[in-house]
Parts: sequence; structure tokens; C-alpha cells
Amino acid sequence: MKEYQRYIRLLLEQEDVLKQGKLYQLEYFHTFGEEVSRNYRLKMHQLQAQKTLEYYRSYLEEEKFVNELMVERKVKEELKMYELDLSEITTLRDKSISILPPVIGSMLKDVFMRLLARMHPELQRKRDPESLQMWHEIEEAYMMDDLSSLLALEQEISVFENQSIQPINVEERIARVENQIRILKGNYPYLFKKILEDPSLKKAEKEKLEKEFSILLGQMIQTQNCLEKLKSEDIAS
Repeated sequence: MKEYQRYIRLLLEQEDVLKQGKLYQLEYFHTFGEEVSRNYRLKMHQLQAQKTLEYYRSYLEEEKFVNELMVERKVKEELKMYELDLSEITTLRDKSISILPPVIGSMLKDVFMRLLARMHPELQRKRDPESLQMWHEIEEAYMMDDLSSLLALEQEISVFENQSIQPINVEERIARVENQIRILKGNYPYLFKKILEDPSLKKAEKEKLEKEFSILLGQMIQTQNCLEKLKSEDIAS
């Protein structure tokens, strides 16, 4: 029973590690959001120019008529995912960081612990879509520090049959979760923590982003020049 309780606590710790990682990510984008979004926007312009250049070359090599509107549509379609990424970066940059009062934070964790013990997929006898969806809602509410939603979800699952079970091979599962926690703490966004806490690393990060901007700008100008040259040669011919 002690090992099972330890397993439950580790599952909670894993969720807390994920949650803390999101806070480090948020703080990073608060600190460097302007530079990151500026660079990403420039990267998109560079990719747009590069893709347009590739289409132009392909059409001209095959001696086809270059339909600029069609090229523009194709390039825009290929850049959709980049636009979504830029939107996420902008959201993180502009999102406020809230600090919960200790009493609310403690209540939030207590409610989440009860819900985790009932609804975590690792502890379910069967993983039906309805239970998984409910768990995702619980997890999201905890990540967002939304105590009222967690309490509402606790009321909602009270009508569910309790499907949680004490899994076999608890020691193996404990080792697996401990390893997952170590991996999480050794990767992004936990690496942001080191940058944010060390003034010399913060300065180096800012310099790296400035250098990246200069490189991207040079690449974009070069690509646009190639594209303009190709267009003028096409018109001349």
C-alpha cells in the first residue's frame, strides 16, 4: 500500500513538473517574447520568399507560365503551421503570470490529488473516451489554476463508477515515472529556468537572438534579390 501511495504522489509530482515547466516557458516569453516573435516573423518572411523562389524556378525549368496568384496560395498553405506557431508565441508573450494565494493553491492541489486518484489514465481499469476526456479537462483546469472548474468536475465525476485500481508492477511504474520526471527536468522548458536565473545567460540569450535576427535578415534579402532577378529574367524572355 505504501508503494501505491508513493506512485500516486509521483504522478502528482509529474503533473506539477509539467505545470512548473509551463510557468518557466511563460516567464521566458515575457522576458524575450519581443525578440522571439520578431525573429519568428522574419523567419516566416524568409520561408515565404524561399518557397516562392522554388516554385518560380520549378515552373520556369518546365517552361510553364508562372501564375503568381497560384504560387501565393500554395506558399500560404505551406506556411499555415508557422502562422499557428507565431500565434502561440504571441499569446505566451502577452499572457499574464498569476500567483495564487497559498490557501487557494493548497485547496487546488488537494482537489486535484483526489481527482488524480480517481481519474488518472494510469490508474483506470479501462480507458474509455469519456474518462480520458474528463481527465484532460481535469488536467487543463489544474494547469490553469482553475479551482472552480476542478470543484465542478469533482461533482461531475461523483456519478461515475469508480474505475480506479491498484496497478500491478507498482515498482516498475514508479521507476518509469521517476525517469519521466528526470527527463522533463533536463529538457525545455526547464532549461529556460537556468537562463532566467543567471544574468550572464540572460545576456547571452539576448545576444543570440539578436545574431539570429541579423542572419535571418541577410538570408531574406538574398532570397528576395534572387527572386526579383528571376522575375525580371522571365519578363525579359
